[in-house]
Parts: sequence; structure tokens; C-alpha cells
Amino acid sequence: MQIVPFVARTAAEAFARIQDQMGPEAVVLNVRQLPVSGLARFWRRPRIEVLACPPGLFREPAGSASAEPLPELAPRFPLAPLPANPTDPMAPPVLEAGGASLGPGVRPSRWRVAELLSAAGIQPLAAQRLIDDIETHHGPQPPATMHREIAFLRETLRQLWMVADPIQKTRPQVLVGPSGSGKTTLLCKWLTKLVLMEGESARVFRMDANTANTAETLDVHGQILGVPVMRGMPGPENIASGAWQFVDLPGVDWRDRDAIGELRRSLDKITGAEVHLVLNGAYEVPVLLAQIRAFSSLPLNGLMVTHLDEETRWAKLWNLVVSGPLALRFLSAGQNIPGEFLDASPDRLNDRWLGGR
Repeated sequence: MQIVPFVARTAAEAFARIQDQMGPEAVVLNVRQLPVSGLARFWRRPRIEVLACPPGLFREPAGSASAEPLPELAPRFPLAPLPANPTDPMAPPVLEAGGASLGPGVRPSRWRVAELLSAAGIQPLAAQRLIDDIETHHGPQPPATMHREIAFLRETLRQLWMVADPIQKTRPQVLVGPSGSGKTTLLCKWLTKLVLMEGESARVFRMDANTANTAETLDVHGQILGVPVMRGMPGPENIASGAWQFVDLPGVDWRDRDAIGELRRSLDKITGAEVHLVLNGAYEVPVLLAQIRAFSSLPLNGLMVTHLDEETRWAKLWNLVVSGPLALRFLSAGQNIPGEFLDASPDRLNDRWLGGR
């Protein structure tokens, strides 16, 4: 892979050189501050290293192997017509085994995508809702090929997707979530995208809740990007500056009602805030749903999921879409900054799970 390091005095200077040499579509892989060794550290400012590569390296060619369904998620169903019903040669084809099971207490279905949902980690009740919607629109009898079934599944999932309202630059953006959810890394990625790639200005305010906010990584990354990181909360004069305003709060124990109550009181002090819940996507679905319920007393505007480099079953996020009340906004994977910081969409989840169309 042709990865090129760019060293400069500031991240903005490095990014300008990247655009000059690789074009505006270049992919930024990582941003870090280079240490200054020896006595030079007393008078020389640290320099910034940005790793980048041409955009073509991340574009998968049509028909590549990565476009196939993931074997551990999607069983290799045959694409030939289903076997005929032996009791009635004129009847449409059905599954020989009498249908796929979605789990205990949930009725079986003739649609083979039911097995696909189960293998992908979709919880029984969420899978039942999907199959019910498919059968409501297309009937209890599946089409002759698996290709058509998957096409209908994609269509149903897309219709269930909750479209998030556009994020408003004029409102403070607040990240909340359990301890260890990756809020600070996600915020650093978001700042890098806005400041380094889109040329926006930003400010970060660190607030204490029931525990002190000690996110030193955020201070260092703010220095790299030239983003002020200060204690306190944004006031009207900050909003009027035209810069993005971010508020970083420490994570809380999602099982501690008092801690969440204290977090709510902290949020009440921030006028006009948009509040985003950040969850660790490597956790199992029942835990994620329990965390959403625990934070539901807060004025949440959306959901962001991190640690997806530790989880191959991205399809399980459909449980949060189908069962949860929050729109899914961003997906984050890996510790590199900006690394993978992606807008969430139904096609992005489906392509990762079902393969490219």
C-alpha cells in the first residue's frame, strides 16, 4: 500500500500538501505529534506527521471477493429455484424443512432470509418484525431465488431506517455514554474530519460530571489540530463565533441511576445542546439495548457506535435500529485518527453484511 508520511509544523499545513500532491480525495489514515528529543525540546515546537494514501487504494474493484457475503455471517444459500412442493405440483415452491426458525417462541417462516438474520446476530423479536414486514408486502411465499429474497430484505431494512436530523453547527454537540465507550477517540476523529478535511473551526469544552474529566488525549489532539480545549461550558459568545462547539463529558456507569441523574443535571446547563449517545459496538446486543434504556432519560438526539474493528458482525447493529428509538449517525472503527469514521446508512450496514449489490 502506498502510504506517504507528510511532516509539517501544523496539521493544516500537512493537509494542504496532501491535497497538492494527491488531490482532494486523498485518504488521511492517521495524525500524530512527533516528539522532540534532547535539549531541542526546550525551544523547538513538535511537528505533526500525517499519513495519507491515494483514494484509489480504498476503492474495491467491481466483482471483487469482498463483495461476497461474509461466510461467517451469511450461509451460502443456493441461488437456484426452491424445491417444488411434493403434495401439489402446481403450488409455488416452498422450503422442504417447513421453514426457517427465528428462535424459541417465534413462529417459523418459509423465507430463507430468516436463517440469514439469525446467523447474523439479529435478535428473535427484531428478526420477527423484519419477516412480518417482508411477508406483509410480498406474501408468505418467498420468491424462487435467494437473490430476490435478499433484495426484498434490503428494501425492508431500508424502509425501517430512521433518518437522523442534520446536525446543526449552531448548537453545542455533546457526547455521552458509558465509561470505555470510546467517546474521546470518536470526538478526536470528528474534529479531524471537520478541521483537517473540511476546513472548519472548532472549540472543545471539557466539563466534569459526577467524576473529573481527565481526557488528556483530547488536549494533545487539540494542540495538533489547533483546536482550543478549555474547561467549562460554551456560552452565547462561543456560539456566535461561528465555530463548531463540542462538549466532552466523562463516561458514567450506565447501571448507576444517580450518576445518570447527575449527568442529566449537567446537560440541563448547556443551552440548546444536541446530545449523542456513544456505545461500544463490541458489546453483545442485550447489553447495548440495556445501555440505551439506561440513558433514555436524557434528551438524546442520536446514536454513535465505536470499536467496530473488534466486531465482524456489523449486521447486529440492526437490532439497535429496529428495536431502539435513536437514529444511528456515525460508525467508528480502530484507534487511528481519523481512521474509519463513517456516516451510518442502511446500505453501509447491508453491504458489509450481505455483500455489494
